[in-house]
Amino acid sequence: MARIQINSQDTINITKHSGKMEGIKSLSTFKNFNENCKKLAQNPLSICSHCYVDATIKRYETKQGNNLEKALVDNHKLLTSRLLTKEEIIRLSLFNDNYFRFEAFGDLNNDIQLENFVNIAKYYKNTQFALFTKHYDIVYRYVKNKKMPSNINLVLSGIYLNNPFNTAIVDYIKKYHKNTITFVVYDEKTAQETNTRINCQKQCSTCLNCYKKGKKFDVVEKLK
Repeated sequence: MARIQINSQDTINITKHSGKMEGIKSLSTFKNFNENCKKLAQNPLSICSHCYVDATIKRYETKQGNNLEKALVDNHKLLTSRLLTKEEIIRLSLFNDNYFRFEAFGDLNNDIQLENFVNIAKYYKNTQFALFTKHYDIVYRYVKNKKMPSNINLVLSGIYLNNPFNTAIVDYIKKYHKNTITFVVYDEKTAQETNTRINCQKQCSTCLNCYKKGKKFDVVEKLK
């Protein structure tokens, strides 16, 4: 965890991942502060009922000795309440990051948070970002009225297990931001029965299916 002082009072916490995401950093909020996450987690048909975040946080804190949950909560409070200034964005110093993820432990909360992510991507034009979200309406409002930077891949994450996308809003977002892909999760049994190819590989930094521009297919991950 890199704790970055962006002004005299505020910090932003960047996660340096291990395991599958080793080599790619992320800026995230906390799913327990996200009303959409909490609602979806109560649905037994939702992939969110299988959420891995709590276990991941415990593993990170045990291995790294950091209070990851507090860092994510602090990010939430800052990123959802006001827009970062250009000077604060510069302090993030992402110049050497070829690939970067928005949201590994939570989701979009509001329009302000999305605007902050967009402004970060606009400044770091040589970094390719992947923004993972199930909050399609927030993204919809943005692309309907503004141009999304081309160095953001919108990764629209499926709500339901073993279920491909088939919604009008997803088609609309893809129409207005071509660097949009979908991410769905299948259990192994259903993937075999439906002849669905698992193409989410073991290491994000070598796979990069979620980060490369111009992908036209769903990314399919096997249920953990």
